[in-house]
Amino acid sequence: MDAITLKRHKIISYTAIAWNFLGLLTFVMQQLMTKESIQYLPQAEQELYLNLPAWYTIAYGVGVFGGLLGSVLLLQHKKISVSLFFVSLIGVLAQTIYTFFMSNTFTVYGYGSAILPMFVVFLAVFLLAYSWSLNKEGYLK
Repeated sequence: MDAITLKRHKIISYTAIAWNFLGLLTFVMQQLMTKESIQYLPQAEQELYLNLPAWYTIAYGVGVFGGLLGSVLLLQHKKISVSLFFVSLIGVLAQTIYTFFMSNTFTVYGYGSAILPMFVVFLAVFLLAYSWSLNKEGYLK
């Protein structure tokens, strides 16, 4: 990698690590919510949280942990980051499908709440494409 490509790579990798770490914090906070803490939410939000299927939580965890581990390994120029970003994308897509088509999220929060999930999908696709292109160019080992 030339100096400019290496600098860009570090910026992308560190940004991806920070983003996915925030996702990890959000995931952990959601998992730590007790029924007692959920009761303080408006009724419609309580129903959203209490009715999340187990597969959604698994998909969320796969998306977050795959993305974070993939980002760390991308910084270290590891080929396995491509596979981890692919697995992460599958988790993100499963989560998004539930949010958009299987829950009443938009009834509760409005259609503006679609922006963040769409951005998450965009970033997951970007990180997969970026790592794939680096692998194709022989930068990952």
